[in-house]
Amino acid sequence: MRVVKQWARTQHWNHIKDVSRGNSEGSRSWDMEAVDQVGRKRYIEVKGTTGGLGDVEVTRGEVDAARRHGLDHSLVVVHQINLVTVQSKFTATGGIPTAYNPWLPEDEELDATRYRWRRR
Repeated sequence: MRVVKQWARTQHWNHIKDVSRGNSEGSRSWDMEAVDQVGRKRYIEVKGTTGGLGDVEVTRGEVDAARRHGLDHSLVVVHQINLVTVQSKFTATGGIPTAYNPWLPEDEELDATRYRWRRR
């Protein structure tokens, strides 16, 4: 999240906040919010990987939110993250952000990789 906050600052956005853990307003399908230079709210989905830049898994809610917010929604993939163990806990360091700004996912870019089956 730190890397993405730095990226948002390079876009000259401010009031950057992490909303990934939910709050009294309910859960959101994005991870960060910011305000751009003209006062528009920006919605940022964050994905991270220790590997190189490649495909990422996104949820239906994340895709729906991106489509709803249109040009105000971004996807930032932080890749090549280093994981180190500090006092028996993993800590993430480093990482290179690659931004898709705006993120406008098209049907042909999405592959169904998971289904939920309900017994009737």
